[in-house]
Amino acid sequence: MNYIQSDPESSLAKSRTVLEKILIDSYTREMEFAPKAKTIEKIIGQSQFNQKIPKRIVTRIRTVQSMGNIGVHHDDEVTQKDAEDTLEILVVIFEWYLMKYDLVLEIK
Repeated sequence: MNYIQSDPESSLAKSRTVLEKILIDSYTREMEFAPKAKTIEKIIGQSQFNQKIPKRIVTRIRTVQSMGNIGVHHDDEVTQKDAEDTLEILVVIFEWYLMKYDLVLEIK
């Protein structure tokens, strides 16, 4: 949590990066091939893939994407609360991802 306090912009950017990795893996599992474009916009914009994700998750994906863009491009002031809220949303997406693919998280 110190990172969120000291550098909320980078925290948002890292949340976006984690989301991209989740989406690339999910896309590959669902479509049985890796996405050509590796950006959130291109992946989630694929209607065949998008339809396989619950709307409540797609909405959260868009939120993390938007907040991550703010963090990367410094379009606006970013607060610690912004980074915390985004991370909480990312956790919901991550939980969905783990459950959907019956994955076990091993913490080392």
